[in-house]
Amino acid sequence: MGSAIVYRVGDNPVVADMVALRQSIGWDGAKDDFPAAYAGYFTTVSAYSSCGRLVGWASVVSDGVRHGFFADVIVHEAYQRRGIGRELVAHAIEHGRSKGLTLFHADFAPENSAFYGACGFNVGCGAYLDLAGENGA
Repeated sequence: MGSAIVYRVGDNPVVADMVALRQSIGWDGAKDDFPAAYAGYFTTVSAYSSCGRLVGWASVVSDGVRHGFFADVIVHEAYQRRGIGRELVAHAIEHGRSKGLTLFHADFAPENSAFYGACGFNVGCGAYLDLAGENGA
């Protein structure tokens, strides 16, 4: 698996690939959310292995003026700790910067604070309310 990763900004993976990626990290597949959810994102970034397998994905929502908010950053369990997540975030931020965004936010579980710190975020406090009652869904 030491092959090159290809990143695609604005990419909307096929539903089966997205479901499999989400399930690879223990999340609900959310198959009923896709492809409709793609329309709500400011941008997405997908990461593919050299054989075309979806191994990572990030999504950003935005006010389209200043703020960008990471909704998801997902890296397949078998591909974690290789810098793919940081690259997904970097590509999404660069796209947002090119569209005029100046501030990015991320909500995450406490165990992911080191990751976001490594991505350059000033890690502070935040919160979310899960109305569906499902963590990471």
